Amino acid sequence: MDEQGLNEMNYQKSIPVHQSTKDSLDQIMMEQKFQTYDEVILFLIRELQNNVPSDFGIYPDLETYTCDGGD
Repeated sequence: MDEQGLNEMNYQKSIPVHQSTKDSLDQIMMEQKFQTYDEVILFLIRELQNNVPSDFGIYPDLETYTCDGGD
């Protein structure tokens, strides 16, 4: 880990969470073999970013578009 990574890891902040949330984080930590909650949170962020739902089909009444080459 580089020096900046060490500095980032030294920053700690406590945040209140419900017990059920902590239990879920612990389960993910165990299943994914993470060492820290930071790894769990980053994993969840990446999963969310990679699974952004498509907007395809949200306007079912929209008229069909056909390209005529003039675009």
